Amino acid sequence: MKNKIEKERVEIKYRIDTIKVIDFTVQVPEGIHDPITDAFFEFNSGIQIILNENKINIKLQTKVYDLKTKKTCYSYLTLFYSFNVIGMKSFQKINDMVKVPDKLMLTLMGIAYSTTRGVFFEKFAGTCLRGIFLPPMDPQKLIPKPIYKKTKAKPVQSQKSRISKEQITS
Repeated sequence: MKNKIEKERVEIKYRIDTIKVIDFTVQVPEGIHDPITDAFFEFNSGIQIILNENKINIKLQTKVYDLKTKKTCYSYLTLFYSFNVIGMKSFQKINDMVKVPDKLMLTLMGIAYSTTRGVFFEKFAGTCLRGIFLPPMDPQKLIPKPIYKKTKAKPVQSQKSRISKEQITS
């Protein structure tokens, strides 16, 4: 007879508490008047889990670079999202760190990134960057990996993802 470990199903509810634009900058070199349509994107993300407040905070930063040089940065857009999550007390703790269920983390990051795409579109309307759109992306690529240290555990590291239009179409 095999032993079966049954996982208790816990209902987790969430809602968005805050969406805030932290930083927005457009820096286009002189002499560029036509819409820019080719770009290279860099994404930075961070996640903060506040168990005693039932909060998961996500910070997403998008940088837009010239596709050819990958050095000239045209723009920064940083957004902060705060989610109220009911059911966090049931999350597993490993070495003083909270393990958020993968599906929930993917859902929250997907919401944050999709919203960032809309804010990006709105913020760049009327600028020479109006022809650039954030690409659809797998939210898993934006989720930072936890850092484990022998002395003290840190909540989450920042994650960078770089993607260009060429990578999306191939």
